[in-house]
Amino acid sequence: MKIFKESGGRDPRLDVHKLHGKKKEEWAYSVDRSYRIAFVFLEGNRVLYTNIGTHDELY
Repeated sequence: MKIFKESGGRDPRLDVHKLHGKKKEEWAYSVDRSYRIAFVFLEGNRVLYTNIGTHDELY
């Protein structure tokens, strides 16, 4: 989360990507090889974290 905050989500190590289907309003980034953090962008350069878990748990 520190890297995400400091880089504004632009650090390529995070693999930030837009989700699809029922979660098309959400984005996610990688914490490590197993875990992801899902979020939505809010106004004022803020985000709301919506879920944390493994790839299978999130998708």
